[in-house]
Amino acid sequence: MILGTRDLDLIDIACGTFVTFCTYHDGSTLVVDAEFTAKYENLVRKFAQFCQYENGDESLKLNLRYIGHRGVQGAVTSEALHAADFNSQLSIMLPPILESLSATQIPLTRLADNEEGSVDIRHSALNRKLTELDVVTLALQTLQHLFRAIRGASVRQALVPYFEFLDKNGCWWPTTFAVSVTEIMLQALQPQYRYILVSELLQYLDNVPVENQNATEKQACIVSMLHSTLNSDLPLVGISVMEVLNTAFNYLVKSIKYRPDSHIIPSKADESGQYNYAVYNGLTHSISGLAKHIYYANQVNDIIGYLVAKLRPQTSLKDVDGIAIGRYRQCLLQCLTLVIEKCSKELDHSATKPLISLDVLVPALGLLSDEEEDTRRHFSNAVGVFIKRCASWSGEQPALRTPSTRTLISSNKSKEQSESMFISSVHSAVVEWIQVPNLTPRDIVCTFQVMRALSANFGANATIRGLPLIFKLQSLAQDDFIQDIPRQRPVAQVTVMWVEEISRLHSIDNLPKYSQKVKEAKIRDGEWSHKLDDQAVSGKKEVPTTLAALNDEEKFALNAVNHWLDRHSVVADLMKSPVLRGSNDSHGLDLESKLYAEWNTINLLNEKSYRVQNTRELDMKPRLATSLNVKIDADQNGVPRPHVNVENLRDALSM
Repeated sequence: MILGTRDLDLIDIACGTFVTFCTYHDGSTLVVDAEFTAKYENLVRKFAQFCQYENGDESLKLNLRYIGHRGVQGAVTSEALHAADFNSQLSIMLPPILESLSATQIPLTRLADNEEGSVDIRHSALNRKLTELDVVTLALQTLQHLFRAIRGASVRQALVPYFEFLDKNGCWWPTTFAVSVTEIMLQALQPQYRYILVSELLQYLDNVPVENQNATEKQACIVSMLHSTLNSDLPLVGISVMEVLNTAFNYLVKSIKYRPDSHIIPSKADESGQYNYAVYNGLTHSISGLAKHIYYANQVNDIIGYLVAKLRPQTSLKDVDGIAIGRYRQCLLQCLTLVIEKCSKELDHSATKPLISLDVLVPALGLLSDEEEDTRRHFSNAVGVFIKRCASWSGEQPALRTPSTRTLISSNKSKEQSESMFISSVHSAVVEWIQVPNLTPRDIVCTFQVMRALSANFGANATIRGLPLIFKLQSLAQDDFIQDIPRQRPVAQVTVMWVEEISRLHSIDNLPKYSQKVKEAKIRDGEWSHKLDDQAVSGKKEVPTTLAALNDEEKFALNAVNHWLDRHSVVADLMKSPVLRGSNDSHGLDLESKLYAEWNTINLLNEKSYRVQNTRELDMKPRLATSLNVKIDADQNGVPRPHVNVENLRDALSM
């Protein structure tokens, strides 16, 4: 009755009384007394109406809205929230909260992070001049209290009026409001219930049809909310990583099937293009967001392995699920690259770094020699990121073989063997890659980038193994296996560029002088293309699209390559490097044999058998049984030891 008057002072006092009542009201009467329940809900509804008050001057409007949010927050923080019909109370209280938040231009996430903006609803605000910020702060605080209080299935129930509000008021686009509210909800939820938000977003997304040419604003908004949730700094305990990955990927495949060129950033005037891009970009980054937090040991390997399997590297099909195989793989490779970048970035700041297997990418290395140039280029970029981000080479000297470090040595040997197998697999793919019929200058650049990444991240092992590969590539061009002069020249040039790179990488004396001598001779006779310089390799300038366009001058267009690397000169300079020579290879004979090895036999030189070594410190050996010469039933003086039975247990414990 008092809330129906025009007296603002009485309404304010009545609001304070209601807040106090809610503090002590446990909701037990709401279950048994239908009449009391109706009166209580009507009272809450009246405060909810105050939250949207429009009549009167600005001061009256702000005061009544503030009073309304005080009353709603009192009901939200009461134990009665879960005592009666939760859905009924939620449908009354949540819409006015969202209405107040959607009508403001104040950034909600920044306001939520402001710890000094908390409001005590027990105190009246009539004695001071209210502003829009006060009302929005109170509404935001009420929303946070609401999602802190709900639990379990109530999370799903709370999202129903939230999505109904977005639908009814057309708040799907721009996505700023919906994404901000979702982030606030995620922060407020108890940690064990946060994963439910992801499940519900995927469920809502699955209910939106995609069988049309352009995405809708609703799809774009839900995907943006999913993107924000999965890339949040808050862990989602209980989330099923692979299930979410599979659902998001399947929806991504459906979306690109009907929407061409979704990966290109559209203009601001192209609304449908913005929706398409939001869906594509949001889903790819949602997939990478699954690698942000580690929930189990093999999680990253599972995610990468899933994407590698979906690449279908061995298939001869021209399309997958109605999508051209090239476009399908381009989308997948972007997801793969983002996953590797995301997990590596997060692992750099993590105290416990889970093992990322180098073998997980090996099944897809055949894509480096795929018939489509775009696929080769995109996959080589993913391989480069994988090598740079996930290589475990640390450049440490081998540990001493002591009993305390035996386990560490075994682990290091296993790591070295894994690295060697990965390097050999990449090298085999490079040999196939350089022989593809439609080789382009971009392929040449990508080839050099991959080989440089191997040496930079795997150190001496990759450099030693890389030299036989370099001379294998040179032999393909020198022995007329590659007879095409426009192709022969860049292949020969890459070998010199690689030698220059490792001389800088390992600070090898005299080798830069030799490589510079070969380079100058090539430049003099027109065998060197300045269009494949460091800027082209680093992506700072465009690379020609055809091999013939690499010629700097027309007069050298038909001249074959005459200047080649001399293996003896290169090996002689590499032999002087202490970085490449092992600690047990004082004369460099082992290094020399590896550097002179043929490309396909380098693996045999590195295979060594390891056995468990005995140690002279017999006391340090673990024993499965006590030695026979020890009298277990007598002490050191030969006096028999008393047996402990149930009868004398108390006496034995007191001794």
